[in-house]
Amino acid sequence: MTPHKKMNASDIYHETEHFFESKASFEKTFPQIEQISIEVVETEENEHIDFNDFDKIRNRYRYTKESLIGEFIDCRNPKCQKGGLLFGGNLFKMIDEKLTEFQGTENCRGYEASSKDSKRRNDCCHQFHFKVKIKYMENVKITLTST
Repeated sequence: MTPHKKMNASDIYHETEHFFESKASFEKTFPQIEQISIEVVETEENEHIDFNDFDKIRNRYRYTKESLIGEFIDCRNPKCQKGGLLFGGNLFKMIDEKLTEFQGTENCRGYEASSKDSKRRNDCCHQFHFKVKIKYMENVKITLTST
């Protein structure tokens, strides 16, 4: 039996045909964002992260508008299937509330599976601790169109 390919949340997003909405670029989805920085620390289980010391953590990952390839940041747990951090909802919340900084912790959305098959074993034990900083465009007018 051949091992199954590890599927990340972003793989599923990119392979899924959306019935009601189409996939759009970051710039088209968030035209009011000039710059964005998302810093993520991924930990196992319930490891505590002190956000006051966040900048001192060496194993953090940084994403910008140019390096984001979707609204998911994939889980790095090699046993995790379909896992990652979905941050699109947080961005919409930030924009709605005109926030320039936001931080939080979310559990991975995936599950651990055997390398021989993709049968679900347990929820993934990884967590994502993240800080988001946004610089908004000046004088951007957003036009909503109806079909």
